[in-house]
This record gives sequence, C-alpha cells and structure tokens, in this order.
Amino acid sequence: MDYKVEKAVTADYKKIIKLSNKAFHRRFKRIMPKLFNNRPEVTDHHYVIREKRKLVASATILPNDFIVGDSVLKSVGVGTVATAKNRRGKGFMTRIFKASEQDFNLADFAILTGKRKRYENYGFFHTGINKNYTFFKWNFKNEKDTVNLIPLSKCPEYAKEIARLNQEKPCFVPREEKDIQDILRTYSDKAFVVEKDGEKCGYLVFSWLELRVGEIKTPYIGEALKALFNRYKLMPMFRIALPVYDISNEAKWCEENAEFFSLNHNYSYKITNFKNMIGAYLKFKNSYQKLANGVQTIQIGEEILKISVKGDSILVEESQDKPDIKLSVKEAHLTLFGIRGTLTPTQNNWFPLPLYYPRSDNV
Repeated sequence: MDYKVEKAVTADYKKIIKLSNKAFHRRFKRIMPKLFNNRPEVTDHHYVIREKRKLVASATILPNDFIVGDSVLKSVGVGTVATAKNRRGKGFMTRIFKASEQDFNLADFAILTGKRKRYENYGFFHTGINKNYTFFKWNFKNEKDTVNLIPLSKCPEYAKEIARLNQEKPCFVPREEKDIQDILRTYSDKAFVVEKDGEKCGYLVFSWLELRVGEIKTPYIGEALKALFNRYKLMPMFRIALPVYDISNEAKWCEENAEFFSLNHNYSYKITNFKNMIGAYLKFKNSYQKLANGVQTIQIGEEILKISVKGDSILVEESQDKPDIKLSVKEAHLTLFGIRGTLTPTQNNWFPLPLYYPRSDNV
C-alpha cells in the first residue's frame, strides 16, 4: 500500500489526541495542554498518515518566533511523534520527517526531545548548552520559612505579570497572557506564584517527573526553593536548569549555594540556516561578553561562511574563500553551539554560542 503524508485537517484533532494517548500510554490533554486542551486550531500544524481513512501516524510541526537579543529567529518545534503500535516498522516517521523538510527549511532551526541516536538519522543533533544546579534539602537550612507557593491555577490574574517577565528575558518565545497557564503546564509541569507577606513576588515552574525547576523569577529565591522542598517532602533533591548567559540574581544565588554544578546539552536541534543562527548569536554574545576582533571562514558541509567581527560590527556572509576550518553539519552543531570540539583562540572566543530553548515553549 502506498502511504501518503498529508497535512491534518480540523476533523483530525480528536483522532490525533487518541492516537497519541494510545501510542505513549499518556494523556496528552494533560501533558501538552497548549496543543491539546481544546486547541483545534493547532491541527494545521500536524502531518498525518492514513490507512483506509484511519489515522496511523502523526507528528506536530509547530512554528514559533524566537527572540535572541535584537534578532528574531524562526523555530519549528517537533513533538508528539506517534505511530499506531500495530503499524510500527513501516517507515511512517521517515516519511513524515521527509515531508516536514519544507517546514524546517523555512525556519532557522528545528528542535525536539527524544532519543538522541534515533533523531540523528533525521539531522537532529544533541546540542545547545544549559547550566544545571543540583540542590538538596540541607542547602536551605539557613533559609526562613516566610514564603508561600500558590498554584498559578488559583491566582490566574498573575499570568499577566508572568507574560511581562517573559518579555524581559534576553532570549524568549513570545507568550500571550491567555496562553500562559497552558504553556507552563507543558510536560505536566506545575507553575507556582511566590507570595511573601501577602504580596505576589515572582513565580517558578517545577517538574515532579524530572525533579527540575525549569523557570524561576523572584527576589526570594532561597526561601521559594525551601518552600518547594517543604511542599514535596519526599523529594530527595532537584535541579535548576538555566541558560549559560543568565547573569540574573537568581543565577548568582544558584552559583553560590548549589551543591553541584554542570554544563549539559539542551535538546536535539536541526539548524537549517547557519548564517542567520551564527549572526544572531554572535551579536547577542557580544552584547554581554565582548568578542575578539577578527575574520574567520568556516565551511559547514558544502556551505562556506565568512565571519567578520570588529567591535559591535558583526557580519556573516556566504563566501568562496578558502576555509580556515572545515566542519561536517554534525560537527558544526556540536562545536559551534555545543560543548565539544577544538577551535583556534579567536574561534574559542566566539564559540560555543549560547543556544538555549525554554522547556515550556517546546513541544
């Protein structure tokens, strides 16, 4: 039988949810509410395969703007990659990813979570960088019990402030106030509003499944994290993941108080426009860490890019010059945007670039 990949239609919405629930034994209305909590309009961002009119495979291909400093990049989130159990092994996902290439090529990068080796077959490589801080209960023994954590669902009016705080980040995906609650519940995470002395003063997003704080913004970080331990009394430890460029008071507090610290890759990325990505992130990195002046020519696969840095003037352009360094597409992901690879002193000053995508905005 010749299986055809199609764009989903609105009538497929409930069928996609049912297929995904069965494929993963999970309730996607709960773990991905921003897509499946009465959001039929997102059906347009799905590819599906049918067998005798029955849905047997689907995947979410969701476009987003991603603000990096003064630049706007185009991203595509890939998620809910589902195949009916009795139809696996027929190459459905390969067909869907091939059809999705047109979407990937209209963006600057695509991003997904999932098994690293599996998705390398489709050009996705585990890269990006985040700082991980590990905390145990004893790290908070000197913190006071003066903060309450209130579920965002009980004070939905605070979503407006969270949307505002999101816009203040140096890199972010734009969020509308009406969507905040569902966005922050991605992967069954839970959002809490920090309250002290009757005043609301920040928020945090916590994953019980991963024992990880994915977002936190409050002047009372130590007290808020102690309150988190008090709320989840059986929790042995948790981690906080932050981008490497984060120099906020929250990041400084973590550096001073965490039991352990590590650098880790962020997610699996497929960079389709290295020129735009390198240009945007070099300009952003130069805004908080002045880059060395210089000119370098880098070959990535068959593409050659000439990079020029002089003060605040940064230019990335296509070139026919002899490259100073040759990288495969995989090596470029890992070296230019990850924590692996050997470069010259000038290149080491420029790279790696601080690619980081927020967990709650992923699919």
